[in-house]
Amino acid sequence: MAVQSPDLPLRANGLAITKPLEAHELSDGEGPVMVQIVLADITEQHRRQEEQREFAARLLAVQEDERARLARELHDEPLQHLTYLARTLDDLGDRSPSSGRLSGRLAHTAAVATDAAGSLRKIIQGLRPPVLDDFGLVSALRQLTEETRSRSTTTVTFEVSGPPARVDPDVELAAYRLAQEALSNVVRHAHADRATVSLAFAPAHVRLTIEDDGVGIGPLSQTPGPSGGLGLIGMRERVGMTGGRLDISSRDPHGTRVHIVMPLRAAPGEDRGAHPSRPSPRPPWAGSQLSGIRPSRR
Repeated sequence: MAVQSPDLPLRANGLAITKPLEAHELSDGEGPVMVQIVLADITEQHRRQEEQREFAARLLAVQEDERARLARELHDEPLQHLTYLARTLDDLGDRSPSSGRLSGRLAHTAAVATDAAGSLRKIIQGLRPPVLDDFGLVSALRQLTEETRSRSTTTVTFEVSGPPARVDPDVELAAYRLAQEALSNVVRHAHADRATVSLAFAPAHVRLTIEDDGVGIGPLSQTPGPSGGLGLIGMRERVGMTGGRLDISSRDPHGTRVHIVMPLRAAPGEDRGAHPSRPSPRPPWAGSQLSGIRPSRR
């Protein structure tokens, strides 16, 4: 008789990793009953899985480093130049005759430069929000929900429960990126009227929940899309690297619920590459005032 083995934890035997497949009872009807256990050596499979996890971690680390670099470079030169240009044009418009044609063109050009600076500021915020490094996850998520609400037709609300606290930077950045991806899916695919982002603090963990009343989880991609989103696989990788868990389910009667639980301190890794969400030393542009362009008079 063959008895199917339950899904037991992996066991290490020297360098080999084995997993029970099945057990057989052996008996000749007279002597004692013996049990034959069949094991499978999955060392190679385990090694490949670990390599895949390490590759995914390093890929996310490179992505975050590149985001920070781009945000820093966009702030250091293009944004500063646009700020200077807008202010200079505005001052020239003030000094020129109020009824002159030149004054009108200067005011219009200053307004264009101001709008361009505003658009660039939003890009920098998306790449690496300074508020996350300066004030923590609560302020960053509140800003994210406000920006999502302002640029879409979806009513997005933000709720916080429990005493807010600064958590591990790995966890903060992972939670922000996950909320960013979930809200992006809501805006692009869900056709939702309402969405809620809830952040709950507990003594040992933090819970992040994003719910909407849209069409459901069908459009959620398993792989990153052309817009550079994480996709479901990327979201699970981010959560797993902090030692947390992710659950995505449908809501009744319609909509999607993304529930994330992560420890206040990220799971320890072997090296820097195992922590894609660990920020580099605080960039010089973090916390700087990215505004300061006064509106031009048209």
